[in-house]
Amino acid sequence: MAAAVEEHLRNQATHEYLAEYEQEHGAFTGEEKREAADVWARAEEREGQWREAG
Repeated sequence: MAAAVEEHLRNQATHEYLAEYEQEHGAFTGEEKREAADVWARAEEREGQWREAG
């Protein structure tokens, strides 16, 4: 339960930070969003590999 709450708070803080950034610097482009999604997917894949390796 604590991990779920921690993840929720982290996601909320990230959302707030990104909203503030866009407010100051303009909206992210579609390309920037796709690049960020790709980076995130690769990071999650690596994390899964590290967990499997133990």
